[in-house]
Amino acid sequence: MNALVLKELGKKTHRGLKGRALAGRSAGGISYGYRAVRRVDDRGEAVRGERRIDEGEARVVVRIFSDYARGISLRKIAAQLNAERVPGPRGGQWSASTIHGNRERGTGILNNELYVGRLVWDRLASVKAPSTGKRVSRLKPQEDWVMTEVPALRIVDQDLWDAVRARQGAMKSKETDTPVWDRRRPRYLFSGLMRCGCCGSGFSKMSADAFGCSAARNKGAAVCTNRLAIKRDLLESKVLDALANHLMDPDLVRLFCEEYVVERNRLATQADASRAALEGELARVKKDHAKLVQAILDGVPRDQLKATMIALDARRQDLERLLADRPSQEPVLFHQAMAGVYQERVAALVRGFGACRRDGRRKGGAAGTHRADRPDAG
Repeated sequence: MNALVLKELGKKTHRGLKGRALAGRSAGGISYGYRAVRRVDDRGEAVRGERRIDEGEARVVVRIFSDYARGISLRKIAAQLNAERVPGPRGGQWSASTIHGNRERGTGILNNELYVGRLVWDRLASVKAPSTGKRVSRLKPQEDWVMTEVPALRIVDQDLWDAVRARQGAMKSKETDTPVWDRRRPRYLFSGLMRCGCCGSGFSKMSADAFGCSAARNKGAAVCTNRLAIKRDLLESKVLDALANHLMDPDLVRLFCEEYVVERNRLATQADASRAALEGELARVKKDHAKLVQAILDGVPRDQLKATMIALDARRQDLERLLADRPSQEPVLFHQAMAGVYQERVAALVRGFGACRRDGRRKGGAAGTHRADRPDAG
C-alpha cells in the first residue's frame, strides 16, 4: 500500500511541476544568471518558480559565450574567471567542465537554452541500473521534453548562440566522431588515486604519458600553481618499487604485525561490550516476562497484560537473533607466521599491480590513439 501511495504521489508531483514548466516558471533549481522572485498573489499565497535575470551574472554568461565563440579555450576562460575571483555557479570555482557540460543533456553554461529564452524541462529520466541497483539518469526522447518559450529570460542573442553551437559541432577528435563532452580517457593503474600535494585536487592526464594537477590545468593559477607533471611509467615504477621494498622492511613488518594485533583486540573488546549490553537487556526482558506470567497466575486479567507480553516476547526473539549473529570474540595473539603471511600478501599485491600496469600499457596505447589529450582544443 505504501508503495502505491508513493507512486501516486510521484505522479501528482510530476504533473504539478509540468504545469509550472508549461507556464514558463522554474520546475527545479535556478540556473546561473537568474534569481528567484519572491512574491505573493492576491490570495496571499507564495508564487513559486518565477525568475528574473541577474544582471551581474548575465554579463558573465555573455562574456563566456563571446570568449568561446572567439576561439578562446575553455581552460583559459575558467582560469581568467578564477583569477578575477568571479564566483561560479553556487559560489564555487570555474572549471572547463562547468562551462562545456554535456550538449545532449543540456548541462553546462554553453548548453543552457534558457539563455536564449527557451525553457527545456524533463529532459532526463531517473532509472535503476539492473547491474548495480543504483539510480542513474537517462536521456529521454526529445518528443517527451517539455519546451516553453520565455523570451523575457533571454540573455544571449541568437547570433552568438549559433556561433557557439557551430564551434561545438566542429570539435571532433581525430579519427573519432565522439564529441568533446562524451570523451573518456583510458584508465591506468593509479587513475583516481593520485592527489596534488599543493591543493589536494586529483591528478589527471596532461598528455599521452604524463599526469598533473587537474585544478592547475582546468581552473588556473588562482586555484593551484602546481604545473609539474610526472611521467606515467616513472610514477608507476616508483610506487611499485616502494611497495616491493619499503613494505618488506623487517621493522615495518614487525610494526604492522604489532598494530594489527592491537587493532583486532580493540575491535574485539568493542564487540564484547556490545554483546554484554545485549545479554543484559535479554536478561531484563526475560525477567519482566516472567513477572507478567506470575501476575496472571496471581489473578490479574490476561487481557490487561497481553499486549505487553507480546512486545516483550518479540524483543526477546530479536535479542536472541542479534546475539546469535555476534559470537564472543577471542583475543588475537601474535603468531610467528604472521610476518611471513604479510610478506606473501604484499608480494602478491606487487605482482598484481605489475600485471595491471603491463595490461594497462597495452590497452592504453591502443586506446590513446583515438582520444584527444586536449578536449578544449580548437
